[in-house]
This record gives sequence, structure tokens and C-alpha cells, in this order.
Amino acid sequence: QNWWHLRAKNVRASLPSADADADAFPVPEPWIDDAEFRGMEQAAYWYSLTDFEQFPHLTRFRSFAELMQQLPALRTQQVKQGMRKFNEETLASSLDFYRWAAAA
Repeated sequence: QNWWHLRAKNVRASLPSADADADAFPVPEPWIDDAEFRGMEQAAYWYSLTDFEQFPHLTRFRSFAELMQQLPALRTQQVKQGMRKFNEETLASSLDFYRWAAAA
């Protein structure tokens, strides 16, 4: 399920803009290393909209070493229960959105 149709209280951030041009839909170029198209900036923008970045109860780490440091204190059952509760609470909203989008 995606998050953009959910209320702001359910996600970590609001929908940002990838491009100053409000009339154009910001579609990233496939050339990630092409400076002309700001590939890395565009990839970072789109990644910021994913469930991996937006949903609550996620555990974040910047490196394998940091992950290893966090694991002993990680309360996996609490994380799992939080994720399950969020998904249960937002499933109906997501289904309504996709039904509406498919019918349009």
C-alpha cells in the first residue's frame, strides 16, 4: 500500500516537490549519474516518497556496523506489532483509494 492518500498524521513527512516547475509532473530521468538531469537528487526525491522512508515503526541505520550496534536493543516484537497495527488501520483507506483510482 502507498501512503500519499493517508492523513498526514500517519506518515513522517508531507509530499515534497521535486521540481520548481509546478506545471510539470516531476518524472526522473533514468540516467542516475547524469548531472544535467540531477539523477541522484531525483532518486533521493522518489525514495523519500516510498513506504521505506514514510511509514512509522521503521528502524534506520546508515551502515552495517550501525545495524549491528542497534540489534541487541531492538525490540522486534514491538516494531512488528506497530507495523501490523499501522497496516490494519490504513488498509481500508488504501483499498478505497485504489478502487477510486482504478475506476477513474
